[in-house]
Amino acid sequence: RELFNASFVSCWSELSETSKDELVRSLETALTSPTIPPEILQALLNLAEFMEQDEKPLPIDSKILASLAEKCNAYAKALHYKETEFRELTTGKKNPTEVIESLIGINNQLQQPEAAMGLLTYARKYHNIT
Repeated sequence: RELFNASFVSCWSELSETSKDELVRSLETALTSPTIPPEILQALLNLAEFMEQDEKPLPIDSKILASLAEKCNAYAKALHYKETEFRELTTGKKNPTEVIESLIGINNQLQQPEAAMGLLTYARKYHNIT
């Protein structure tokens, strides 16, 4: 278990693009399985974080990762992925209402009321969210 992330990185760099795509699809299937054990879910979320820190992020939708991190009460990870999702939405000029609401909730879970209020102020000013 201690070497899982490092082992994965060493194998990942040797895979072809097709193999990487297949592996990512398999990981997404595992992550979204309703019967995934919490310890496996946590290990896969840690892997995604590790890969990102190693500047080789897995091409898994940040919305999925955020939802799963919230599911296992990993609110700091959930916040990171929701912020990533928010940046992607605002760059694409889409309405990020749902993501803003989720970010406010996560910040409240992390006992960061100032951040939640800042998001609310931003939402009111730039997205007409009440």
